[in-house]
Amino acid sequence: MSRIKPVFDRDRESYQLMEKMLRGELSRREFLARTSVLAAGVPVAGALLSSPARGASRPGAGAGGRSHAAVSGAISTIANTGAGAESAAWNKRIDDFIALNPDVTVERIEQVGQTFYALLPTVQTMIAGGTAPDTLRVGNYSAALFATRDALLPLDDFIKNDPDVDFDDFYQGAQDAFKVDGKIYALPENGESYGINYNATAFQEKGLPDPREQWDAGEWTQDAFLAAAKALTEGEGPEKKFGFLYETWNSENWIFFQGGKVLDDDLTTVRIDEDPAIAGLRYAADLVNVHGVAPNAAELAGRPPVDLFQNGIARMYMLGGWYIANFVEGIKDWEYKTVGAPIGPGGKTSKLEISGYAITKDSKNPEAAWEFIKYITGPAGQKTWSTVGTPTRNSSLADFIATSPYAEWFKPFVEVLTNVQHTPFFGKSAEIADALARGQDPIFLGQADAADACKAMAEEMRAILAG
Repeated sequence: MSRIKPVFDRDRESYQLMEKMLRGELSRREFLARTSVLAAGVPVAGALLSSPARGASRPGAGAGGRSHAAVSGAISTIANTGAGAESAAWNKRIDDFIALNPDVTVERIEQVGQTFYALLPTVQTMIAGGTAPDTLRVGNYSAALFATRDALLPLDDFIKNDPDVDFDDFYQGAQDAFKVDGKIYALPENGESYGINYNATAFQEKGLPDPREQWDAGEWTQDAFLAAAKALTEGEGPEKKFGFLYETWNSENWIFFQGGKVLDDDLTTVRIDEDPAIAGLRYAADLVNVHGVAPNAAELAGRPPVDLFQNGIARMYMLGGWYIANFVEGIKDWEYKTVGAPIGPGGKTSKLEISGYAITKDSKNPEAAWEFIKYITGPAGQKTWSTVGTPTRNSSLADFIATSPYAEWFKPFVEVLTNVQHTPFFGKSAEIADALARGQDPIFLGQADAADACKAMAEEMRAILAG
């Protein structure tokens, strides 16, 4: 497989800024401000980058870590990253691993601006051509897709025989996410829950209770949330201000908030047509079609949700924690705060978005590959990555909350990690997810009742499972 190696000056500069921050020469606030400017010029369609690297200088105390088991030889790793800060953190961890393992050469294959699922055809082509990467970044159900195709090594024996790895240090949701048929196929790297970003100034101007105080008291209920969303909605037409904003691609949240599920853990029982799931999707759709507190498809068309929130047009916005630092640094005209999602029958919960690192079955150097993913997802690797993502280790989370300049905003997102949920990741996850995405559209567009649409989705999902 041919390689292309373009040079992006902005990515190199982001990496240099990352180095300065970790050495204490640059504040995190200044780092994020400067890298956000760099990222603005990067197109969404990522380039495929490949560059062998070895012998980087030994990391300072800020990087953490220690010497690992003696390994040598060459490995390759492929990952999707975001431009700017995320790409810089990815490269920094690799350089720190090389410094601890100077006899290992790491070939980097980076897809900038792509999703986990964009890696699938690339990796499949590499495997078919006999050039499989030794390790790869996986996310959500992509690990299960590769595992069920017999493309990944189970990691259970590695974990069992390595005294340096405390798998129980990962919180339970992260442990469960990458298990297929009882075997572990990836080490968790980054887990993100969902919560609500809100315009505290708008709440104050309307004389509304503070959502974070209500959340801490267990009073941020779905009724309290809806009352606030109605009070914050005002105006008509192009000048309308919305009390709330959400995106339908994360709609499983509404099902989990109600205590429902799409599919049971037994991978045979479909639950999308049960009352909690129906109630969750109906509640979310009613925010648009009945209460008018969130924009409909026409009102949202061509208007990036992030911009609507930052510009004060939407007063609350449900999103994963990955954008918190950007909001903290970018919002200057009003007070920005965060709170958990409205508390329903499911309690304080959220959908889990997760990434990790796996070893391919065709790896020519599995021992070095293991040391690599162990470092990437270990305490030192997670410390570096915590500038752009939420750690998956309990010990790393404690450090994150104690030291992150964004700790106050992340607190409700971290609090729900003990109760995060996901529709099971398995070989047919992509088909189930597609059935949900297509089947729910009539609900959110006001074209079908939630009960009827959920019944149709359930029939399709049962056919998928039976096929």
